Amino acid sequence: ELYGLHQALGEISKKDQALVVEGYMDVIALAQAGIENAVAALGTATTPTHIDRLFRQCNEIIFCFDGDRAGRQAAWRALENSLPSMRDGRQASFMFLPEGEDPDTFVRKLGRDGFIERVQKQSMPLPEYMLKHLAEGIDLQRLDGKARLAGLAKPMLNKLPRGALKTLLLHQLSEMTAMSEQELASLMQESTTRAAAGTAVKPGKATAKKQNLIGKTLSLLLHQPAMAQEIDGLEQLRLIEDRKSTR
Repeated sequence: ELYGLHQALGEISKKDQALVVEGYMDVIALAQAGIENAVAALGTATTPTHIDRLFRQCNEIIFCFDGDRAGRQAAWRALENSLPSMRDGRQASFMFLPEGEDPDTFVRKLGRDGFIERVQKQSMPLPEYMLKHLAEGIDLQRLDGKARLAGLAKPMLNKLPRGALKTLLLHQLSEMTAMSEQELASLMQESTTRAAAGTAVKPGKATAKKQNLIGKTLSLLLHQPAMAQEIDGLEQLRLIEDRKSTR
């Protein structure tokens, strides 16, 4: 569930923006300060279902998480879960609070207007955050570094629906890796095709099960029950099967 969604729906629709925080106490503190478009995931990380539900109410989601390791891990999971929903016209951003702060303490320190201003100014758009995170620790002066970045970006870009955002990300990645957009698009397509081929079920493989004589007979009788009245000596099948098993 999304904590506070019912109470926040009106303000989310009015502002065309939802603020996602980590804990329900953060939602309460923000609401007390007059920020009423905040919600929090309960019992789990922000899921694709949460994101789809919010995007049905607004076109912008801002994830406001703690700046510690746990907060950044939660943000990255939220980013991955957001990608399939990022159709053109929708926006997602990420805001990390200073060390030792959470929305509860930060809004008390800055006040409503100060908190909103900080969120608006310091939120990092999803495309920028994604590429920055993927490039961390990679030497893009090296050819193998550029190849590594392209490899890391591949599954992320394949999650995005077709549209301007995907095209622009390919353009940005092209500049970072010195690969043409056509080469990158071909690389993404190659990955998708290979994955689809790997999961394809070969005809007969999934359903081919060896049935013993009794199993075949029972299957036939289930489909054509009337045949049971025409057959005598069904107990002989057990003897046949027993002889087969002792060979």
